[in-house]
Amino acid sequence: MRARKKFSSVIIEKCLAAGALEYMMSGDIGEAFESCLDHVERVYGKFHRRELERQLREDDEFRERMRRTIVAISDYTYDAVLDFICKHPELIEDLEEYLF
Repeated sequence: MRARKKFSSVIIEKCLAAGALEYMMSGDIGEAFESCLDHVERVYGKFHRRELERQLREDDEFRERMRRTIVAISDYTYDAVLDFICKHPELIEDLEEYLF
């Protein structure tokens, strides 16, 4: 896969994390990809953003793997957060006090 040769794993991992958080909030994979691209541009520059955009546009296998990974990370993160909150019910009370 050309994308793995072009981008270091650190760039891809951080990009996926940003996309997964966006996907958790919006449920829209398009917004998740945009969040990935924004993160890459903010941290690594416009050149890397354009290269990643090109990879997503031209390499269907890469795009699908990114999509599946974003969805999986967001699901795992959501489950971990819920599990953590269930183990610490005082957090719910603190959140209620903070929000209301």
